[in-house]
Amino acid sequence: MKRSYLSVLALCALLINTGCPGGGSSDPSAAISPFYVGTLALQTGEKNHPIPSLEKALKLAPDEPAIAANLALAYIRNNALCCARSRVRSPGTRAPV
Repeated sequence: MKRSYLSVLALCALLINTGCPGGGSSDPSAAISPFYVGTLALQTGEKNHPIPSLEKALKLAPDEPAIAANLALAYIRNNALCCARSRVRSPGTRAPV
């Protein structure tokens, strides 16, 4: 039941995001929807949805460490370790000093 609820919630967030004009803006707040869609897909065990959503979020907010960390985790779960390493070592994944 919990898994289907999260899947429905992720689908609703995805549908809301696709209807928004100006989706290609560089505004970091535009990354919120694809970040949550990717994170929910990651938590529910989806194989195909987390990576594209999190990559889109990372393009919109490249300095957000939570997005890079979740994207690295999604790559690990898909056995793409070389891609995960590049996300962990990227400058956006480091905490501010």
